[in-house]
Amino acid sequence: MGLKVKFCTLQSIAMKLYLYFSREADRGRLYQSILNPEKRTVHALGLCKRSFRRWMHESRINPPNNKQIAGRKSIVDSFDKEVIRRAIVKMLDCKETVTVRKLQTCLRKNNDIELSKCTLWKVIRTLGFTFRKYTSGRNIICEQPHLVVMRSKYLREVREMRRESYDIVYLDETWINAHHANAKEWQSVDGRIKRYVPSSKGQRLVIAHGGSRHNGLLQNAELIFVSKSTDNRDYHAEMNGQIFRNWLEKTVLPSLDRPSCLIMDNASYHNVISQEDKIPTTSSTKDAIKMWLIRENIPFNETYFKPELLSLVKQTQKSKKFQIDKLIEEHGHRCLRLPPYHSHLNPIELVWAKIKGQVAAENTAFKLSDAKILTHAELSNVDKAYWIKCEDHVLKEEDEYWRKDCLHLLQPR
Repeated sequence: MGLKVKFCTLQSIAMKLYLYFSREADRGRLYQSILNPEKRTVHALGLCKRSFRRWMHESRINPPNNKQIAGRKSIVDSFDKEVIRRAIVKMLDCKETVTVRKLQTCLRKNNDIELSKCTLWKVIRTLGFTFRKYTSGRNIICEQPHLVVMRSKYLREVREMRRESYDIVYLDETWINAHHANAKEWQSVDGRIKRYVPSSKGQRLVIAHGGSRHNGLLQNAELIFVSKSTDNRDYHAEMNGQIFRNWLEKTVLPSLDRPSCLIMDNASYHNVISQEDKIPTTSSTKDAIKMWLIRENIPFNETYFKPELLSLVKQTQKSKKFQIDKLIEEHGHRCLRLPPYHSHLNPIELVWAKIKGQVAAENTAFKLSDAKILTHAELSNVDKAYWIKCEDHVLKEEDEYWRKDCLHLLQPR
């Protein structure tokens, strides 16, 4: 019923505006000056000026919530997504035609992942693949070109860092729930004899850590805190730029004993921009654009219109400067971002998988305090040799991309 009322309201507004603009077109001039949007809105919709001003005042005090209303929560976690991505890449490498139906069958047979075609389609889109028509006229799933470009750029840069003898330090975040357990365990056929596992996920621990070939997991550099959310939202909602910056500045950077290149993903809290470093966009005011041009010592004419000023901004080709990058460079280190949808190029993902597997196997009390103790214990069990093994696996993945994308033809090893 609510949707019907909304539609009727929008339909009524649309018709009023259409008739108003039509009458203006017939008379050949505007009823109200275009420089007075308030009068124009009130006159077009037949509103009371006092009521309209009251609505405007209320909207400034309590701005509308523009967040999208979430639909049904995803049943596919980050590990399943990685399995799906690898299955697609393997099929493409074998020159197989990738379709949702074929992929669905492959996942069911080889990975015990059961998803509907609709859900699988949505997941494929989130992994950076698109359904595109080839010149032959066939529709086929393929990787988006801009992701290939971003991956190629990253692979060149990280190899350059290694050539310059930087210690490559990988950073990442994950979570563990108080009721964390294995997805499958032995039980009787009728399900009557089985281990008790709470149906809910329980409270959540958010974990951040880093590691490198030189150090293994960084000594005493873990960040573990209790999530405040009670639902199953992604852990990224619990982190923010300030928490990450404090952890980086007070814990991670002091633990680095040689020039390092820190690698992280593109989470929003990794990419916070200071107000003074923000590059003007079409939403910026004309005065703000002028102030930015003055700070950058870019000459302009005071009579320039906003589009002309923005063209000067664009000509500078100035790249975004993130707070985290500036902090890292101040300490004599470098920073790189993983290309989107390429978490498998971070060896710490394999460490997370090991830790979660061990916690799931040993978690019997299903209390947050026990989950925290188990997590600390498993982190301390990850030695340098295991980290090197994980990083070697990532290096093989990088080599495979170099082979697949023919980068070895463009740049010698």
